Amino acid sequence: MSEPALKSQNPVLIVGAGRHALEIFRYYEDAGRGAEVAGFLTEGRYYTGKEQLPLPVDTVENWLALPADKRSGDRLLVAIGSSERRHLIAVLEAAGARFDTLIHPTAYVGREVMIETGVQIGPGCILTTEIRVGAHSILNIGCSLSHDVTLGRMCTLSPGVRLAGKVTAGPGVFFGIGAVVIDKITIGEGSIIAAGACVTRDIPPGVMAAGVPATIRKQVTS
Repeated sequence: MSEPALKSQNPVLIVGAGRHALEIFRYYEDAGRGAEVAGFLTEGRYYTGKEQLPLPVDTVENWLALPADKRSGDRLLVAIGSSERRHLIAVLEAAGARFDTLIHPTAYVGREVMIETGVQIGPGCILTTEIRVGAHSILNIGCSLSHDVTLGRMCTLSPGVRLAGKVTAGPGVFFGIGAVVIDKITIGEGSIIAAGACVTRDIPPGVMAAGVPATIRKQVTS
């Protein structure tokens, strides 16, 4: 990736080569930051050489093989929505990677909102006040977080998720499309809230909850 990285002094590399990665690149363009993006990285097992993306694609393995001083200025944003993201981020963090944060210009981010590194916030999201978003979390299109919400690391909010005030989600929680959580609810690490669910009581770690009101349907593995 050394050649495309010359486009900017501290280039961004989007990790992922699928449609979500393309979506993230377009968000960079919307934010006036398209010129910062030098290319895409994908794991070697997924690389085909025929990816339909507007910038060069290389493998994560090739990037990791570069001398540390050749990649130290790069900033990565992991645009992978699958459960494999957790392992990949751990590998990149162990290699000393630096990460970028992206907030779409149409998102509303209020006062006293703490957003950690590697976070992606999509179009139309609303974050009101006294909110903490953990590292590498993804907030897709049109999500809303009311006051005093806390998201752990690597949470994923699918489009249209609604979290009322004082909701706490542990690391790695996944919210399906249109899920709703009422106020003062805690959701344990690694749990899955199914699309369209309405959560009205605390959810323990490592389960899948679905329905209105949401009930625990099964245990899940991390």
